[in-house]
Amino acid sequence: MTYGRNGAANTVRPKCTDLDRTPGHDARVAPYVGAVPPTPADVADQLYARWNDDGLAVLADSVDPDVELICDPLRPVESALRGIEGWNQWVARWDESYETMHITIDGLIPMGAEHVLALVSITATPRSGGNELSWAAAHVWTVRDGRIARWESHVDLALARGTLL
Repeated sequence: MTYGRNGAANTVRPKCTDLDRTPGHDARVAPYVGAVPPTPADVADQLYARWNDDGLAVLADSVDPDVELICDPLRPVESALRGIEGWNQWVARWDESYETMHITIDGLIPMGAEHVLALVSITATPRSGGNELSWAAAHVWTVRDGRIARWESHVDLALARGTLL
């Protein structure tokens, strides 16, 4: 038995490729060249790492100027913060409330081209003293061009999923 392709015997799909392109691939489109851009899940993973290492304020360079932050999903309109000024208010709230904070990623679930659902566990020490707090949350990120375009926090996973469906 001889192994390998015998072009003359290929009668089922003659001329399978034309100039190294498979049928259906538009010959006018150049092949993808360069690094593959990060997915929203990749971006969220990197942002959480930076948040844990250096605090929330360092993420300012990764924020879209028209960012929208939904702080309370039960009151999305009333709790929304927008733009860089809204981002700065949000950062100040976290910094004023907690002396230390650590976010553990329990799961990152891609939800389309721009969205990722992050299941997280958070531990934080309040500035007012007292015991360390722990809670779980679901964060829905919208990432455009590698920047945070929208963020919302949920404590109910079904509600978080519902915002994307």
